Parts: sequence; structure tokens; C-alpha cells
Amino acid sequence: DKRGHEIDFVLQKNRNKEPITVECKWSHRSFNPINLKAFRRKYPKGKNFLVSADIIESFDKRYDDITVTFVSLEQLAKHL
Repeated sequence: DKRGHEIDFVLQKNRNKEPITVECKWSHRSFNPINLKAFRRKYPKGKNFLVSADIIESFDKRYDDITVTFVSLEQLAKHL
């Protein structure tokens, strides 16, 4: 957006489905949900994923009113 918020990937399987967000980080510890929160203010429904090389087992983490699923690249393919 005009404020510099960005999401790495936004996927939509068809026009009737909610957008899926995918953020990519080398380490999941460097993730900051500010951009995702800005996106979800405009598009509140949909799944959120953080893909990182250092994730062995997927897990969910809540940030206020959104949930982010932390996954490896292989696990992301299974979720989609």
C-alpha cells in the first residue's frame, strides 16, 4: 500500500474464496505481523502462512485478531 506495507504472496483459488497470505522469512524469529495486520484490516478473512527454512513442525501463533500458521515450504504445499 501507500504506507509501504507489503505481503510476499497473496493467493486466491477462485473469486469466491478468501485471499491466502504467504510471508517468507529465512528465520521465523524475524517475522513482524505489522504488514499482515494492515492487509487483514482491508481483507479480514483468509488463512495466513509464514514460510521459513528453520521450521521443523508447523504451529499456529495468534497476533491479536489474526492467526498465522508457521510452516516449512514442504508443509505449505500440503496446506494449500
